Amino acid sequence: MKIEIKLFATLKKYLPPDADGSSATIEVKNGLTVGGLIEHLKIPKELAQLVLVNGVNIEGDYGRKLQEEDTVSIFPPVAGGSMVIEGQRVLSPPPHVLRRRGPSPAVLGELTPHLIKA
Repeated sequence: MKIEIKLFATLKKYLPPDADGSSATIEVKNGLTVGGLIEHLKIPKELAQLVLVNGVNIEGDYGRKLQEEDTVSIFPPVAGGSMVIEGQRVLSPPPHVLRRRGPSPAVLGELTPHLIKA
């Protein structure tokens, strides 16, 4: 089955050589789980901090089975620093906050247009 993967920041190096920017469409076996995909891509599990399937946070459910044409977006840990959202500087939360609660609605709103195909 074919799925689309999107890897961000330092995870881009795990994309196949024929990737287009930060994404690629790959062929995987039926029944592959999110955890199996992370292993297949040789991404260390601790670096797959935030995983979205079709724009929805899996919240640590690495046993979730992927379906034909799913889009899997994987983000590395976020630590410190700040970003600008709607013209205002916002401090990035430490990694343990993202792990526990996921990103804020403001951050997801900013990311969503980049994660979901039109």
